[in-house]
Amino acid sequence: AALAAAGCALTLARAAPAAGSATGSTVDKSRLVHPAGLRPGAAYGASVWGYTAFNTYIPLHVAGLGGPDARTVYVVYGVVLLGVRVAGHRLIERLPARRVGGVSLGCTAAGLLVLLWPPTLVGGTALLAVGQALGLPAFITAAIDAVPAGQRGSALATVTAFFDVGFLTSALGLGAVTQLLGLGAGFTVAAAVSAAALLVFVRTPTVRTDPSLRSDP
Repeated sequence: AALAAAGCALTLARAAPAAGSATGSTVDKSRLVHPAGLRPGAAYGASVWGYTAFNTYIPLHVAGLGGPDARTVYVVYGVVLLGVRVAGHRLIERLPARRVGGVSLGCTAAGLLVLLWPPTLVGGTALLAVGQALGLPAFITAAIDAVPAGQRGSALATVTAFFDVGFLTSALGLGAVTQLLGLGAGFTVAAAVSAAALLVFVRTPTVRTDPSLRSDP
């Protein structure tokens, strides 16, 4: 996951168009945390809760349901995620990052709830995989589109740092929830985190450091 995130981030950073102004091309070395990366980064961190819940608890969940082997579920997840990333990347690039990010969080939340029941386990897994495939490209694009070229490295680093934040908080939070209330509660809480992030991500105005940059509808 970390290698995929790094590769995706590098590709998007290289593909992003250069800013038009001389001021925008100046590298800003003073910011360790870029404001433009906070909202997309927080959304990314929230989506990591779904990633953590699935990869940690799906074997136990499948065993409890008496459903297919967990390996089958993991294969479905991997095939769908890779298929969306490879086959759908050109379509994703044409859509506003905020819209794609919102769809990502919505699919993640819905998938985590749908996979709770045996008849919809595979369908929920596929829906979750769609959400996870769409998320990182959208969140990175939302951040780097809001800043001049010289600040994109800082904005990108801010977004990707939230993987660690999301993984740490989800490991602690979901561990406590599942121990007290069971696996179903863990998936439900992870879904709620993604749903809450969806509301914040699509409604909060994008932070921009250069007014000449295009707006994100």
